[in-house]
Amino acid sequence: MGNEIHIRSNTTGRYLDPNGRWTALRDNACHFPTAADARKCCVQKRLANVEIVVVRDALICMRVPVSEGV
Repeated sequence: MGNEIHIRSNTTGRYLDPNGRWTALRDNACHFPTAADARKCCVQKRLANVEIVVVRDALICMRVPVSEGV
Protein backbone atom coordinates (compact mmCIF):
# COMPACT_ATOMS: atom_id res chain seq x y z
CA MET A 1 0.00 0.00 0.00
CA GLY A 2 1.39 3.41 -0.94
CA ASN A 3 1.04 6.88 0.45
CA GLU A 4 -2.16 8.88 0.35
CA ILE A 5 -1.88 12.66 0.36
CA HIS A 6 -4.79 14.88 1.40
CA ILE A 7 -5.60 18.46 2.44
CA ARG A 8 -7.16 18.81 5.89
CA SER A 9 -8.71 21.84 7.58
CA ASN A 10 -7.05 22.67 10.91
CA THR A 11 -10.30 24.30 12.05
CA THR A 12 -12.77 21.49 11.37
CA GLY A 13 -10.58 18.43 10.88
CA ARG A 14 -12.38 17.76 7.60
CA TYR A 15 -10.71 16.81 4.33
CA LEU A 16 -11.02 18.50 0.95
CA ASP A 17 -13.01 16.34 -1.47
CA PRO A 18 -12.74 16.26 -5.29
CA ASN A 19 -15.69 18.70 -5.58
CA GLY A 20 -13.98 21.35 -3.44
CA ARG A 21 -16.18 20.64 -0.41
CA TRP A 22 -15.12 19.42 3.01
CA THR A 23 -15.80 15.87 4.17
CA ALA A 24 -15.35 14.16 7.51
CA LEU A 25 -14.42 10.91 5.80
CA ARG A 26 -10.82 10.58 4.66
CA ASP A 27 -11.94 7.87 2.21
CA ASN A 28 -14.01 10.54 0.37
CA ALA A 29 -11.15 13.05 0.30
CA CYS A 30 -9.29 14.16 -2.78
CA HIS A 31 -6.10 12.11 -3.27
CA PHE A 32 -3.07 13.99 -4.56
CA PRO A 33 -0.16 12.25 -6.29
CA THR A 34 2.44 14.37 -4.46
CA ALA A 35 2.62 16.85 -1.60
CA ALA A 36 3.68 19.46 -4.16
CA ASP A 37 0.39 18.90 -6.03
CA ALA A 38 -1.54 19.29 -2.77
CA ARG A 39 0.33 22.52 -1.99
CA LYS A 40 -0.41 23.83 -5.50
CA CYS A 41 -4.11 23.16 -4.90
CA CYS A 42 -3.93 25.10 -1.61
CA VAL A 43 -2.40 28.06 -3.44
CA GLN A 44 -4.87 27.93 -6.33
CA LYS A 45 -7.89 27.72 -4.01
CA ARG A 46 -6.37 30.20 -1.54
CA LEU A 47 -6.95 27.80 1.32
CA ALA A 48 -5.94 29.03 4.76
CA ASN A 49 -5.51 27.19 8.05
CA VAL A 50 -5.01 23.82 6.36
CA GLU A 51 -2.38 21.10 6.42
CA ILE A 52 -1.19 18.48 3.99
CA VAL A 53 -1.65 15.02 5.47
CA VAL A 54 0.43 12.06 4.33
CA VAL A 55 -1.08 8.67 5.17
CA ARG A 56 0.92 5.46 4.87
CA ASP A 57 -0.58 2.04 5.47
CA ALA A 58 -3.77 3.69 6.85
CA LEU A 59 -1.82 5.61 9.52
CA ILE A 60 -1.23 9.36 9.46
CA CYS A 61 2.53 9.63 9.40
CA MET A 62 3.10 13.30 8.54
CA ARG A 63 1.26 16.61 8.74
CA VAL A 64 2.66 19.67 6.99
CA PRO A 65 1.07 23.04 7.87
CA VAL A 66 0.36 25.31 4.93
CA SER A 67 0.84 29.00 5.68
CA GLU A 68 -1.66 31.61 4.64
CA GLY A 69 -0.77 33.43 1.45
CA VAL A 70 1.52 30.71 0.10
